[in-house]
Amino acid sequence: MNLIIAAVFNHSYFVVAILEQWHWGNQLMFVIYVSAIATFPLSIMYIQEQSRQGIKQEATQGTKTSSLEDQAKTLDPTNERANVHTTGFTLYGDNKTEQLTLTIEELVYLKAADNYCDIYTYKNEMLHTTVLRIPLSRAIEQIPSNKGIIKCHRSYAVNLSFVKSSSGNANGLQLALNVTEENIPVSRKFVDAIKQSLLATTDT
Repeated sequence: MNLIIAAVFNHSYFVVAILEQWHWGNQLMFVIYVSAIATFPLSIMYIQEQSRQGIKQEATQGTKTSSLEDQAKTLDPTNERANVHTTGFTLYGDNKTEQLTLTIEELVYLKAADNYCDIYTYKNEMLHTTVLRIPLSRAIEQIPSNKGIIKCHRSYAVNLSFVKSSSGNANGLQLALNVTEENIPVSRKFVDAIKQSLLATTDT
């Protein structure tokens, strides 16, 4: 519209000031020429604007999709377990200077010895031992609950994901682990809970 108005006034000035005559046919022809010339840059501008709008819409759609995927992962209990396994936690000793940062999937078992606790972890295909001055019960309290770490003896707690088999009976149940030759004893009062937990782990 601005181009057409400019064309009309420009041509009007030209014919009046230079030619000193007016002709509607010439005026219309001049407007058509100007409009035709203006069509090309306007078309390029329109195409570029549409392209920018398309890119913005794709980016917005991608952001919404990512947000929905993140929400689905957050609500997925399987994904939640995986996140817990890869998220570290820290065990603190009673003297406040001793501490051990690890993940659930690295923790094999804990073994109490008087006021100390041996923490067995499996990293880089090797079994490691860290000693903290802390009772077994307080060490278990610092472990994220319901993540497969269960007390099986007054001196032991074990990560059920490392148990490969069990042997014996209620009076002498032993747990064999897949990363060490040492068997983990199970006290009589923990036998039923251990067996149910092992069955649940096998089913999942």
